[in-house]
Amino acid sequence: MVAVLSMDEDKATIAIIHQYGVEEVATIESGRTGKLYESKPNEKEYYGNIFSKIKNMDIPLVIVGPGFAKEHFASFIKEKGVKKYILEGTGHAGMVGVHEAIKRGIVERVAGELRVSREIKLVEELLQKIAKNDLVAYGKNEVKKAIDMGAVKEILITHEMVREEEQMLEKAEQMGAKVHVISMFHEGGKKLASLGGIAAFLRYAIH
Repeated sequence: MVAVLSMDEDKATIAIIHQYGVEEVATIESGRTGKLYESKPNEKEYYGNIFSKIKNMDIPLVIVGPGFAKEHFASFIKEKGVKKYILEGTGHAGMVGVHEAIKRGIVERVAGELRVSREIKLVEELLQKIAKNDLVAYGKNEVKKAIDMGAVKEILITHEMVREEEQMLEKAEQMGAKVHVISMFHEGGKKLASLGGIAAFLRYAIH
């Protein structure tokens, strides 16, 4: 999932991009009535209202929109301690801007970067456990043995091996194991391949 904040000086729309579609979460109005106005709207109040809607979201945030409102808001949340977000320009704010970000591949790119980061983190965790002789198994024979014993909690497998090991993966999933398919197009996948292309985090020791 990725959160998209599509905003300008007048309004901000927050949407969450799920695998199954786009969910509009909230739209916040700035209170500004037009381009020619005497009193400047309370920018901090507007930004504060937006921030209150996104501060508890534990997913990547993409901020899009025309003009400089998104940059000003980014500075505002940086002062609040939020440092992880991506800024991208779009021609429109609101849901139109959200869909523009999707069509231009901005959301897909962020989701892809997140997926790669997660995969690399999983492989690094595996390597740390191997170094500590912790609850892991790697290589086809060891993982198969662990599955047969019902000891597997999670499986890491390179995408190249998935097809040839479908039956083994299905059996693992039936026993409650979670399967992570690791791409070979980054360092994590190459490290996993050097261990036989498949490994598992275990519920308990099998030796």
